Amino acid sequence: MSEEIILDGRVLSAQTKYLIVHDKLIDAAIKLLNKNSVDVNTLNVTDVCKQAEVAVSSGYNHFPNGFVDVYHGIFKLTLQNVEESLRDVTVQSKSLEYKVNYYLLAIAKSVVEIGEAARLTLFHYRELASLEGFIFGEPKLLLGEMIKGYCREHGVPKYKALTEDTWISFNGLLYIWMRFDENSELFSKYDDEWFLKSIKNLFKKQLSSHIS
Repeated sequence: MSEEIILDGRVLSAQTKYLIVHDKLIDAAIKLLNKNSVDVNTLNVTDVCKQAEVAVSSGYNHFPNGFVDVYHGIFKLTLQNVEESLRDVTVQSKSLEYKVNYYLLAIAKSVVEIGEAARLTLFHYRELASLEGFIFGEPKLLLGEMIKGYCREHGVPKYKALTEDTWISFNGLLYIWMRFDENSELFSKYDDEWFLKSIKNLFKKQLSSHIS
């Protein structure tokens, strides 16, 4: 066996171990952020390492910038899950309208699934956006491509305006969901069920307003 093959095997093994530990840390962070008893303002990488039963030194190797890197990891995982879900639909002979609806709902379901961890991550979006190399798979770009294809098929003008209005509406609903508080008279009704139902009908409403 050549030295090069041995070296490649070692590199692959190290990468695999890194990814396993990283996923373990992200999973632990999500669990911590969803605990009512945890003070999220004092939460740090060391706490995540203890929850994941991973060495603290290893934790800071994964998150050198501190907890903002943890939020980054949660954000990235959420988008990856959505993209994997969409990939399964893309190979099917579904209409572009179906795929747009599916995509928006997949994002909504993904954030609902991790609950409070998603809310806290999204409230730190400005910090995340300042990180080097943060931009990956910006959801609006993919949404725009699908809506552009739909508009070409159906002769709908101004696909950019339709994309913009759909994206703004989605983020408006997302922000209201982020503000959910079961003890608030104002925000207690904006729960998971309300959010998913609103997203399900979002693109249909936008189409109606642009076509009429």
